[in-house]
Amino acid sequence: MKPRSIIPKSVALGVGIALTFGLAMGPLTPPAAGQAIVNDPPHTLQTIIHYIARAYEIYQKAQQIRHQIESIQRQVQALKKLDNPNWREVASLLFVLDSLIGQGQALAYSLADIDAQFQSTFPGWVARTDWKSEHRRQIERTLETMRRGLNSVNRASRLITDQYTLGDIKQTMTQIQGHQEALELLATIGTFAAEEQILTRQALAVQTNLSSVYYGYRLNEEAQAAATHLDMLERTATAARARHSPGFTFRPSSLPF
Repeated sequence: MKPRSIIPKSVALGVGIALTFGLAMGPLTPPAAGQAIVNDPPHTLQTIIHYIARAYEIYQKAQQIRHQIESIQRQVQALKKLDNPNWREVASLLFVLDSLIGQGQALAYSLADIDAQFQSTFPGWVARTDWKSEHRRQIERTLETMRRGLNSVNRASRLITDQYTLGDIKQTMTQIQGHQEALELLATIGTFAAEEQILTRQALAVQTNLSSVYYGYRLNEEAQAAATHLDMLERTATAARARHSPGFTFRPSSLPF
């Protein structure tokens, strides 16, 4: 295999032309008066080759500098940051949602004393003493909880802003060029997904809240109705026994209480 020359073809061609002209021409400067003409083609050729080699050395250094500049430009592009990351703010939205469901008489999960308020509203197996006021309060608090939960879902379901944000992220994906931009865009997408999970958890909390209050109302209604009915029977039996027969209680044997 023939070894490949390290001298560019243009330089080799220049050397050949110089050699031809050097052999044909003779000295580069005219001799002085009375001075004999000295024709030294090898020396002339050696001088020309020296300058060609020097020019090629300068050319190689210029190429090295150009490659270094291109490498620095690539590094700068790789470290370039996103001009406008597509961040959004959900902390304020979560605060608004918690405030919506916790207003009025709603039995909201965000209340600090939710356990005490739930128990006082739905006491369970307790006979009613003022059926009208107690039943009204339970219905009002249950409906208020449902209404506030619905308002919270309504506020959280306004997705038009999120759609614009996703559109901007998609557009940015087609414009990134450097590694840093790609990493920042991945971080933006990951943060957006994490925020969606937070909003989903909040929606599940609202749903659980509504279900707990609704079923609490239904079970409490059954429990208080049974307790009130049994209390009425026992008080009636006690009054009848005191007046008529000490052994008769008016309590049906079919009741499981």
